[in-house]
Amino acid sequence: MSVAELQAHIAKLSHDIDLQKEVLRQLEQRKRASQRQINALRDPLARLPLELSSEIFVQCLPQYGYHASPDARTAPMLFLQVCNAWNDIALSTPKLWTVICLPFPSAQILDVWLQRARNFPSSVRLFKGLDYDVARTLVRFSSQLKHLDLYEEQLDPLRVIGALPRLETLTIDVASDENGNSNAWNLAEAVQLLNSAPNLVQCLFCHVTTYFDDDLGARFGEVVLPNLRVLGFGERSVRSLDGEEEILQYLTLPALNTLFLSLSGYSTTDFYTFLERSSPPLQTLLLGTGCPNFRFIDLEKCFSLVPSLTYLELYGGNQLQFLDDLFTALADHQSHLLPNLHTLNIQHDCSVIIEPSYRKLLLALSVRRAQLGCAYIENPDPDQFKPSPEVCAGLRQLAENGMDLWIGTPEHNFIEV
Repeated sequence: MSVAELQAHIAKLSHDIDLQKEVLRQLEQRKRASQRQINALRDPLARLPLELSSEIFVQCLPQYGYHASPDARTAPMLFLQVCNAWNDIALSTPKLWTVICLPFPSAQILDVWLQRARNFPSSVRLFKGLDYDVARTLVRFSSQLKHLDLYEEQLDPLRVIGALPRLETLTIDVASDENGNSNAWNLAEAVQLLNSAPNLVQCLFCHVTTYFDDDLGARFGEVVLPNLRVLGFGERSVRSLDGEEEILQYLTLPALNTLFLSLSGYSTTDFYTFLERSSPPLQTLLLGTGCPNFRFIDLEKCFSLVPSLTYLELYGGNQLQFLDDLFTALADHQSHLLPNLHTLNIQHDCSVIIEPSYRKLLLALSVRRAQLGCAYIENPDPDQFKPSPEVCAGLRQLAENGMDLWIGTPEHNFIEV
């Protein structure tokens, strides 16, 4: 045979092989379809009403909804892989798609996920995945966002987000970049974001630093959030308060119940003005008081505006004079300071409490024993400056009468025998 004939023969064989491959592909496809049909016929879920099968699928989601992610090995994506019946059930169950955690940027995945949620209230958590494409996707579904958590290196893309009428909780944690640096956020944009969420109930800012915009007051005036009950700057769980509390200068929060802030870059005068303007029914207050010039008299005026307070936690490098003044004020029979205080928690890591201060503490707890049910006072020195036996006996008597007391180091309660 000639070269040309051989080439023609090879071309025909290649064509026949391609035809056979296509036949094989179609047969494998039919086999998979038939297998799925068999699975569906054998599957009790396929014979249940959609309401029941959907609820079963929802119960298979991770215990904590925010762990739901676009992973083919876990629910809800796993349901799409099993058979046509399960695929149909999953896509007909919007509740499966109302929570997503994205550890990487993907506007396309976020778009598909939120479409499947079908306008149900949705929760989105992003880890270093916020870019302008993702932000524009959030804009398209802004009317269904109920919870938004952002753990990001930079927040500039948030400027494109408009109204968030359904948003109830917002967490923003500015993660450091690979060099350990964090990007500052325009204060005007922070205020704008809060102003766009009138139904916000809880807001947490962690490691957020801001830079000032000169015309901020003229642009926004007073931003009233009538439903905000919890506001925090820092992470309460790790005793780390931080953030740029000057945002409080532009907020009025008449429903505020819980507040934690550092006061490191925020004056007690501004804090007083905020409390006076908002008149909140504050019950829980956590304050970092590490500023070396911090005086109790400056904070006492603020306390006078929140008689509803039941839980007070102070931590940081508290100065001994500050603690002495606090204990003295609480022990004053004529004082109306914090009349409903039930729990006093003092965490400090610099100064130590000495015997005269322990005596003032004992007197304060004795005077307040009718309403004060719990006191935790941490002294950072485990070997020195323990209360005298006399003070320990008095504290022990209060504990025996029902007061929950821990006076000592995190490991050892000094009043225990």
